Amino acid sequence: MREYELPRSEGVLLRYLSEAYKVLVQTVPERFRDESVDDVVAFLRATVRGVDSSLVDEWERMRDGAAAAPEPVRGAAPALAPPPVALDPAANPRAFLGRVRAELHRLLGALGRRSHEEAAAALHQPADGAWTPRMLEEAMAPYWAEHARVDLTPRARRPENTFVTEVGPRRWKAVQRIADEAGEVDWMLECVVDLSAPRDPDLPLLDLVRIGT
Repeated sequence: MREYELPRSEGVLLRYLSEAYKVLVQTVPERFRDESVDDVVAFLRATVRGVDSSLVDEWERMRDGAAAAPEPVRGAAPALAPPPVALDPAANPRAFLGRVRAELHRLLGALGRRSHEEAAAALHQPADGAWTPRMLEEAMAPYWAEHARVDLTPRARRPENTFVTEVGPRRWKAVQRIADEAGEVDWMLECVVDLSAPRDPDLPLLDLVRIGT
């Protein structure tokens, strides 16, 4: 919200975006949904959940017909948290690819605004080898030495700038080309999405490999 200088209107804007997300999911028939529509749906969901997940989580549970959790028995030991749920891209490949592209664009936007804490929050961060805001800042420094800005207009989200390729069982390579204000695209973000082990479906999917040419 700070990007658009709308902090005072954040609540109203978030509710508007959440309603737009719900309307698209509920009213656009599958036969009319293409890659661009899936990207918009994934972007709206990621934007809203990144600020206030409650605006969509309960609605999604109701829509999916999830049963309410039973009341705990008085005196019983607290239930253990369930293990992370493994994602199943095969169930909805287009939605999965739309989510990956949305996460790439979120990462690109944060780096383009030099918001390194936001960029770190947009990544899957394993216990070993996590990218810190400082590391991201240092990785982008050579880019800023050559370029004045990162293009964050809709041109940056064109299909020719974003690539998601399956490279193994439940493993994908995800590349976002970094365009500058002149349209030059000699830099990129190279990531992987590795779902070979169970993952929390609500956490970011991207593991950043490198930022470079």
